[in-house]
Formats: sequence, structure tokens, C-alpha cells
Amino acid sequence: RNNHILPTSPNPRHVPLLHQCYQARRKSNYFELAGSIGVGPVWFLFVVISLLTRNNIKIMPFPNSIRLIFAVALVSFITSPSNAALEVIGSGYGRTGTDTLREALNELGYKTYHMREIMKGQLLSDIKVWHDQIENDCSDVEALRDLFERGGWTAALDFPTVMCYESLMIAFPQAKIIHTERKSSEQWWNSASNSIMIIASLFPFNVLHAVIPFLKIRKAMLNSMWSKVLGGKNITISDDDFPL
Repeated sequence: RNNHILPTSPNPRHVPLLHQCYQARRKSNYFELAGSIGVGPVWFLFVVISLLTRNNIKIMPFPNSIRLIFAVALVSFITSPSNAALEVIGSGYGRTGTDTLREALNELGYKTYHMREIMKGQLLSDIKVWHDQIENDCSDVEALRDLFERGGWTAALDFPTVMCYESLMIAFPQAKIIHTERKSSEQWWNSASNSIMIIASLFPFNVLHAVIPFLKIRKAMLNSMWSKVLGGKNITISDDDFPL
């Protein structure tokens, strides 16, 4: 596989790794553009711009500034990709610094997929895909690829992405893998079992998850997700003994 593991932690010395990843992405964009639309269309667009901005050819009876704006808009529309490919995949569980990493990647220009984005956008179709994928061991690689390309995401972290990160490595073989973790499994458990594992069972969230359609489907996904994380047990997050 062409994926590379980029270890991360709150240590500032690791920031250059992200910077190098971003610089490599920027340098490759020019070649990706030429490869995606072809050499012929590139020359065609060059001719179009020349024609639309020359004074002695009255193709468009508008001032030069208006014609230039139109030309730039035309080129942007034609060359902008309809789909995006994941460039960064996070393989660390939630509560290992994934939200901080999300902010860092967004600062570098990535569009980062995270549980926050699912909740903020009420991404019901995504929740259904994740529920099905978790129940079926992330076997539908094409469905995963479509989810991220359709949304234009270029980075993905946190739950539920991490449940299928190996399948995503197959779907996006050129993506870089960033792994985050706590100092020990005990430290992660103490954090997760007192936050993300129980929040849906606390009032008023437990009531909301029982009546709001989006949250009801999310609860079913969470049940499947935590069942996998905790060893394949049949878990319901509303159980009194969860997550003990």
C-alpha cells in the first residue's frame, strides 16, 4: 500500500509533518488538474480566455473587466472537480485528540469529516451508511468511497470513520494515515467512558434520542459501533450498566 503513517500528538514538533503533507498536496494539484481535464481542454480554455479578453475581437459586447470575470468563472466551473478524494484518514479513536487534529487540518485547507460534522449537518444518509457498514464489517468499499466523494471531504477522522479506516485505505490508496492515541488504554477508557460513551444516555439527550428521527437512527448506529469497539458484545447505550 502507498499509505504512510504519520504519528501525531499534542507535541508541536509533529506539526511539520502536517505541513509537509499539505505542501505535497499543493504541488500535486497542478498535475492532477492537467491529468483530470486533459491537455486538449487546457489549450481550448487558453484560447477561450484569449478570445474573451482581447479588445479587437468582439465576441462579447462588454467591457474587458466583465469579460475577464466571465472567463475566470467559466474556467473555474469547467475545471472544478465534482468529486473529491480523501487525502488524510485518521485511524485513532475519539478522545485521542481527533477534534484538535480536525481543527489543524481545516486550517491547512482540508475539508475534514468528523462526528461534529455529522451532527452539525444532520447527515442522516451518512448515519444510515455507517450503520450498515459497521454491521457488515465495512465490506462495501464503493459505498464508503461514494460517501466521501459525494460530500467533497478531503480528510476524515474520529468515530465513525475509524471503524472502517482499513476499508478506506483500499478506497483511497493514496491517502496518508494519521494515527492518534492516548498514553495508555486505561487513560483512553477513563476519558471515553465518562464522555462520548455516555452522553447519549444522559438527560436531556436520552429523551431527544428517543423522539427525534435523526437521533434515533444515530442511536442505532452507536449501539452497533460500541458493540464492535467493546469486543462484539450486543450493547445498547441506554442500558443501566453501559459502559461498565
